[in-house]
Amino acid sequence: MSGEAIEVWRGSVQSWECDHMGHFNTRFYVQKAELALAYLFAELGIDSAQVTVKSQHHRFHREVRAGGPIYATAQVASMGESDAHVMIRILHSASGDLSASFSFHVTGDAPWSAASLEQAAAITGPLDAAVLPRGLQEDEGADPDANRERAIAIGMQATGRTVLQSGDCDAEGRLSMSAAMGIIADSIPNMRGSEWREVLKQTAPGKPERIGGALVEFAFHHRSWPVLGDRVEVWSGPVDCTDKVTKVAHWLIDPASGEALASVRAVGVSLDLDARRLIPLTQEAQEAYRREAVAGL
Repeated sequence: MSGEAIEVWRGSVQSWECDHMGHFNTRFYVQKAELALAYLFAELGIDSAQVTVKSQHHRFHREVRAGGPIYATAQVASMGESDAHVMIRILHSASGDLSASFSFHVTGDAPWSAASLEQAAAITGPLDAAVLPRGLQEDEGADPDANRERAIAIGMQATGRTVLQSGDCDAEGRLSMSAAMGIIADSIPNMRGSEWREVLKQTAPGKPERIGGALVEFAFHHRSWPVLGDRVEVWSGPVDCTDKVTKVAHWLIDPASGEALASVRAVGVSLDLDARRLIPLTQEAQEAYRREAVAGL
């Protein structure tokens, strides 16, 4: 099939949607993708309340600043009897350049209708390289043995704890994807292990004064979706690195049962905040990062 993508959202970036480094925050990228996904299902005649996201993959390609106009398109990669693989792209309105890409594997509570399948066929196209994983393998981070007991045993750190409020949940009372992203983003500053950043600061060419980071790729694997009033913990640990990127694991845990709600793998890059450019990890910084990595992730 070679059906064209359709536009499913259009808007702009607000200043309060940007983080302390001036980047359009990941949770709001995901929020726009959520809206785009809901719009797509409405176009296909599918009730979003009857759809569950099983896994999602995000890549961030080109930065958006406050005030920047953006829009989203959707396309179906494949449609089964009651499951689907959907692609969402967020693009700069002025240039059409790709800002972020999303891939969602979803299941429906019942088989799709014939009308929905027909409409989906009209926008079904091949996966493109921009949507495919780059720094992660297809199932990397699925972590089938993820749970609280194992997190403690292998030395992961509790980096976040919260109770779901109405603003964290969708219309059905389930944790929204953007709130899940936000819970993880809020937990990251609590991760221990900053030695590698100090080593990078001392060994990087030019000795940059201020080093920050940006997350460029995520893979989420969902087991169950918590609801309004549920408690959620985040357990985190460094995984590995190369000269270009770092990898981190985050597990969303139900503290009542100890079971994993979701497992997440993230890929990050280091930035010179003053020059606003990427900084490769020196050999010394890589060695420091690996000393902090959690064995078994």
